[in-house]
Amino acid sequence: MEQIIEIHKMGLTRLDNALHVLYHSDTYDTIHAVDVTKLGLTVDLMNEWKGNIDDEKEINLEALTDLDTKLLNEKNAERGKLVVFILNVIRTYMQSPDSDEAKAATQLDVVTHRYKYIHRESMDRKTAHIEGLLVDLKKTEVAPLLTKLRLTAAVSLLEATHLAFQQVRKSRTSVRAKKDLPTAIVVRPKTDAIYERIVFLMKAAYLSGAATIDRDLITSVAKEMNKRMDEINETYRQIQAQRKASKKKKPEVPKKPENGKKPEDGKKPEDGKKPEDGKKPEPKPTPDPKPKPEPKPGDDDGDDVYIPKN
Repeated sequence: MEQIIEIHKMGLTRLDNALHVLYHSDTYDTIHAVDVTKLGLTVDLMNEWKGNIDDEKEINLEALTDLDTKLLNEKNAERGKLVVFILNVIRTYMQSPDSDEAKAATQLDVVTHRYKYIHRESMDRKTAHIEGLLVDLKKTEVAPLLTKLRLTAAVSLLEATHLAFQQVRKSRTSVRAKKDLPTAIVVRPKTDAIYERIVFLMKAAYLSGAATIDRDLITSVAKEMNKRMDEINETYRQIQAQRKASKKKKPEVPKKPENGKKPEDGKKPEDGKKPEDGKKPEPKPTPDPKPKPEPKPGDDDGDDVYIPKN
């Protein structure tokens, strides 16, 4: 039976973008350092692999340095807070003792009720629904209701923030279009597919034993690939362990005594009670660590019977 080489399988799809491109880049360098034709590979296939790896690197770099993305996230958070503020004010005024305010709030709740979960939605859905909310709030019959609840300024600020968000988003789209970069979700499967083909061809070449194939070289390269794969897997496990550890509940911080004053000598008051009126508790007398035994009548040895004198 022909001997075969083993190249460990790896769950490439579970890796984050950084680890994914790191493994492919390092493995490419390992293979590219030798004569790929002796591994049963072609230069064209290697070039295609390298092109996808370079695209992934560009995508990762863009994600780290894209100022527009940072600003977009900030504006998205701002408009989300404004929506929550406006809807909370409306709900609060529905309980107002002023009947006119309560009536205005009730009417506005009918208009805005369908938008109450808008802040939990994805960025694109939130964009569409905020535009709908602004259309509803800018209607003529709604204006006096907003004035009654003193929400006119907040709605204007929401409109301005939403407009700023849209401008940043269009700018980012324009920049990305000029770079003509695909998304990671498109590139990664292509990179993985090429890698799987390379592994298949190396195994097939080893089995074929053709004159142009160097079996010892294939074995050596496969060992390096497996070693790097083990290292990446270990890094992945460490990252997962750190994430699980960070999710553990933090210990509760002990409460401070009233008036911010600490108990005397840094000791806790008895029974866990706080000192009254911020006063320090009276220190308890410290018992003698070595109490003296009461003297016994008679000699020191044996049990004595004491007969009192008349």
